[in-house]
Amino acid sequence: MAEGDTTKETVLIAWKAKEYPEYTRSVVYYAVLAILVLAAVGYSIYSGDWYGAVIVVILVGFMLWYQKQSPVEKTYRFSQLGLYIDKKFYPYNEMFSYWFFLHKDSSALNIIFQKKYLPQLTILLGDMDPLKIRETLGKYIPEEGNRTENIADTLMRWLRL
Repeated sequence: MAEGDTTKETVLIAWKAKEYPEYTRSVVYYAVLAILVLAAVGYSIYSGDWYGAVIVVILVGFMLWYQKQSPVEKTYRFSQLGLYIDKKFYPYNEMFSYWFFLHKDSSALNIIFQKKYLPQLTILLGDMDPLKIRETLGKYIPEEGNRTENIADTLMRWLRL
């Protein structure tokens, strides 16, 4: 806000949630992963594609390292000016619309930005009631009620990545 501005910014709704879903993976998950990796590396070596074998090993190593990381808990706050994620601010005039993905494992608020090159922002709801968010956000940006999860997100959730 500008210096001398007497307008007070108030928090309309706030909650804390993890930045991405945390999955538990069974021994079967890792056994299937090991078989797929061995098959991919074996085929790469058989076909003489040494770079392919190295890339598969590096990608799987990175995936396993990333899966060991715990998601950070973030604070989400909506004010009359926009959204704060911890200290990062997203004003409403940069948002195009929003939609909810409601699932028994993890529900999320998805925000679409005006600038088409920006990725969709997905915010886990944790124990926050989506109706309260709808009530607050509906005053500032439109909801896309008919939007659904894309195939990449469905695959990532199904594979627990």
